[in-house]
Amino acid sequence: MPNEVLNLKRNITAFYIIVSLILVIYSIIHYFIGGLKFYIPFFIISWLGFTFSWLYFRKNNDYEKTILYFFLSGSVVAYAAFLQGGIDKTGYLWSILLISVSYLLMETKKANLFSFSFGMILAFTILLHISGFITLPYNPLSYLTIFIIISIIVYVGNSVIRETIEKLIFLDKIANKDILTGLYNRKKIIEILRRELARAKRYNRPLSILLIDIDDFKKINDTYGHNFGDKILREFARLLRMSLRKLDYSGRWGGEEFIVILPETDKENAVKVAEKIRNLTANYFEEIYGKKITISIGLTEFKHWDKESIDLIIYEIIEIADNALYKAKRDGKNKVAVK
Repeated sequence: MPNEVLNLKRNITAFYIIVSLILVIYSIIHYFIGGLKFYIPFFIISWLGFTFSWLYFRKNNDYEKTILYFFLSGSVVAYAAFLQGGIDKTGYLWSILLISVSYLLMETKKANLFSFSFGMILAFTILLHISGFITLPYNPLSYLTIFIIISIIVYVGNSVIRETIEKLIFLDKIANKDILTGLYNRKKIIEILRRELARAKRYNRPLSILLIDIDDFKKINDTYGHNFGDKILREFARLLRMSLRKLDYSGRWGGEEFIVILPETDKENAVKVAEKIRNLTANYFEEIYGKKITISIGLTEFKHWDKESIDLIIYEIIEIADNALYKAKRDGKNKVAVK
């Protein structure tokens, strides 16, 4: 299982536990100060919603829908607190908090939709109060305060937070991605390889490495120009991503050389992946550009060496894959060589 998914599962589980504890704590508080009979149905419905969301993520790994379900569940408690007034007539703060956090955990468009929908529910409730159909425990100034704060949150969420997130994404991209191809850069791929090798060694799982080189790339640059060469690198990176599973990793090792990490993959299956990439590349460039552009691939499988140092294992596995790549070149190029 990729490390990103494991981290998300931990975060979602932690969030679920924290929310469950909050519901229990507030149930205890309202048991002593009163109002529990009003709140308890909302607390139960909300907790069931959070539980469903947590179980849904564990089964489907769909972060976006899970977060949406979490917020829908949280809106039940927030709305109940708004109706009753909460502790010392501060119940409206839960609605403000819920909308604020939505801009941190949701995409901006979805947070806007959630904020607008929940805000309309609050506005309709206030209109019912003004019309005399229901009673709310706040003074008139509180309603103005609520919508001023929500308006500020929406503004900040659509400007400052979005801009900050875009900057963080850009910084992550330049720190971990190759600018030309969009694949992981060498620094990041070594970090991933270190983690995946440690996991394969610890759990005795298979892992294979592909080193890929575009054949005669210097000749391509000299004949058609560096702009065309860059285009070939970008197109090949796209083909590489298309050929791999979600749990695989691809990176630009340097120049026209690329690397692929195949967790949970033995040598025999890695050969199938390598041949698929090789054939797809040759056929694609022949069909689209009418030019013979091929790749050579060196392949090796991690054999659970006894060496303690992961860095030493990385050095040796790359060297073995590199020797296999040179063999593919010596044997006439456009080949897969295994060592």
